[in-house]
Amino acid sequence: SLRPQAVAYNQVISAWASSTEHDKAYRAASVLAKVKEAEVADASSYGHVLRACATSDYTNKSRMAALKIALGLWKDLDSKNEQRHLLTSHFYTFLIRTLGFMSEKKPKERDAAI
Repeated sequence: SLRPQAVAYNQVISAWASSTEHDKAYRAASVLAKVKEAEVADASSYGHVLRACATSDYTNKSRMAALKIALGLWKDLDSKNEQRHLLTSHFYTFLIRTLGFMSEKKPKERDAAI
């Protein structure tokens, strides 16, 4: 059967990351779930989702959702030794940018999300 490869999925995730939709982090993460299910996720797959999270700056609600998605990805990858190679410098760059959004927010809101 024909299945999309990582490159095709990554283009879709990248398109969501570049979009101006308020729920782009959620949508990018939804595509990543399909990529993981197809067992073709690579470092770019995760990086594009984190880029969507790092650039989700439209509303406080979308920022909080993006933060939860980003932290969930990190926890997921960090807990699985066979996937730690996906924790690249790009991954950490976008994770830090996502966390940077929360430094502008009230500490209680930020800490509740973490």
